[in-house]
Amino acid sequence: MDLSDLRALVLVVEHGSFQRAAAASRRSRARLRRQVERLEAALEVSLLRRTARGAEPTTAGRELLSGATALLRDAQQLVTRARESRGETRGLLRLVTPLGLDVGPRARALTLLRDAAPELDIDLREAEDPLTLLSEPFDLMLHFGDAPDREGWFSHVVMRLPTRLRASAPYLERHGRPATLDALAEHALLLWSPGERARGLPLRGGGSHRATPWLRSANVALLQQLARDGQGLLYGPVLPPVLDDRGAPLSPVLEDIIGSTVVVRALSPRASREDLRVRALLDNIKRLLAAFAGAPEPAPPP
Repeated sequence: MDLSDLRALVLVVEHGSFQRAAAASRRSRARLRRQVERLEAALEVSLLRRTARGAEPTTAGRELLSGATALLRDAQQLVTRARESRGETRGLLRLVTPLGLDVGPRARALTLLRDAAPELDIDLREAEDPLTLLSEPFDLMLHFGDAPDREGWFSHVVMRLPTRLRASAPYLERHGRPATLDALAEHALLLWSPGERARGLPLRGGGSHRATPWLRSANVALLQQLARDGQGLLYGPVLPPVLDDRGAPLSPVLEDIIGSTVVVRALSPRASREDLRVRALLDNIKRLLAAFAGAPEPAPPP
């Protein structure tokens, strides 16, 4: 049984169809279908049942999937340990990050990592919602929001960011500063919306204010550039200077009324103490955060 074929089966079942799995994994439907068919031929049993909505596992498929995640994780651990000799940080680190982080800060973090671990190769992948790639092989994932429920995995809080409504000074000079929630209807809104579509602007006292954005996107850098260009009010995370070096800061709007907090987490199928590659990257993320005054210093990961 080829483990890549098993990963293809897991991917199709998690996404509910070959088409959605292909879109999420950037593989062709034909390739995924061949892999599943090859797995079925090797086991001499049908693993998927085609339905009007996509595909679902058969009884045999469910039985195989019940141990597939642990098997794939254990196989990767064996590969990792085989590549790490004499305590050296080496091999391939497969990293997944959210779409739209600024190029400059990412380049600095990767430069720090290369200086600290020159034998380490990195495969960097960006995704609008990294959590849709949980069935794909990876070593470390940075994502926003709550940790997924995965037995044996570790999730570590990297930082907590305030989310606020802001605008550029030129925009406010041209259009005025809204003083009430109702006044927002007269303004263009840029809405940061990773993962599930945001349904409104969170209120600091609880609940939310319904609003129709001009543009909704998970790309933080794109939204911030548009806001700096005077294209609207931006609701999204307030990044620390080390992660946002594109220019003049945006001015807060209705900051006593609108706002929340988003958590940035690091997720790995293995505890960092078992994987020197993951430990090296997390240590360098902490070094990058500590590079500016008042940077939050998270507790060491397990």
